[in-house]
Amino acid sequence: METFRVITLGCKVNQYESEEIAQFLEENGWRRSLDSSQKTELCVVNSCSVTAEAEAKTKAQIKAPAAFDFDLARWATDGLKAQ
Repeated sequence: METFRVITLGCKVNQYESEEIAQFLEENGWRRSLDSSQKTELCVVNSCSVTAEAEAKTKAQIKAPAAFDFDLARWATDGLKAQ
């Protein structure tokens, strides 16, 4: 079973949306990783870039190599300014 992690940055709307994403993945056979040190096959960063500080936090999360097993990981961003 493939594992995933959702990293949420931002407001309560992002928190709600992250739970919706996690629920969708779980309903489709993925297992949520609650251990941040565990490598996962998918990492979703639900971001907020309304402020410069929020954008910096988003970029730091995406660039954090410990969060991904680069041989296996797929990752996605969502939220404001997810490009």
